[in-house]
Amino acid sequence: MRRRGCCWLVLLLVAIPSVGAQTSATDSLTEPPRIYVDYTSLIRKELNLLDAPPTPTRTARLQLFRMPSGFFAVPLTLVPEDDPPTEDPFAKTDDDLGFVQVVYGNYVPYLDMPKRGDPGGFGYYNIHSQVQVFDLGPTNVCFAVRALAPMGLQCGGVNGRTYLAPALACFHDLGDGAAVHAFIGQELCANARFRDQLQTSLRCGVAVQHPLPFTSFNADQGLYVFVQALGQYRTDSSRTDVRSTTWDVIPGVQFRLNNACWMSMGLSRYQFMSCVWQY
Repeated sequence: MRRRGCCWLVLLLVAIPSVGAQTSATDSLTEPPRIYVDYTSLIRKELNLLDAPPTPTRTARLQLFRMPSGFFAVPLTLVPEDDPPTEDPFAKTDDDLGFVQVVYGNYVPYLDMPKRGDPGGFGYYNIHSQVQVFDLGPTNVCFAVRALAPMGLQCGGVNGRTYLAPALACFHDLGDGAAVHAFIGQELCANARFRDQLQTSLRCGVAVQHPLPFTSFNADQGLYVFVQALGQYRTDSSRTDVRSTTWDVIPGVQFRLNNACWMSMGLSRYQFMSCVWQY
């Protein structure tokens, strides 16, 4: 009898706290929440972040050899006929569309790194158009189309074919002056059947830039080093079994005074050195 009484006493001591715990858990479910979330303030904060002006960056946007830019830029091979470049050639007025750029001029291939087999040459017009796909601050993506049209003998040029080079280019700011460039594109002959030109020349590339260590830099000035890796895939239109893939690595350096005055030098296996001075 003593043992049975002890068992009942133990069960009673265990049951009382469990009943109290169940009661407190039931009461907590019926109580109002103690943390209040103001969704109106959160939405207003997100809208203010979207409307806020972008923060200035210290990373320069370099124009590289044989690569379309993921931002608005005039190609190296395009030389305007009439007006000289302004202080900032990429500045836009209020009347311009903020996501479209169209420029044209003479085509001078030797301002870039020309390669044997490239379309066009002296006596061609160079028409360059860009559409900004999106701008996420550090990441910019543009769709560019370059058209090379012959001037004709009556204008002091040559007669020939018209070439189109569409490309999708990307620029990503890594911070502290470093950035990554990438693109993929193709070269087409405008007066040929489209399905015959889909695999004739496919181009792609990636590049990395970085300011020279222990030197001062900003978005307009500085001394930068870069390395490019450019790939090209070609097929012979007359023979479907002839295909070639080439890769070029181009290291270089660019010295910048501002956006309208800079010089680039690069090395490749086709040219010992190529120099561009824009002002």
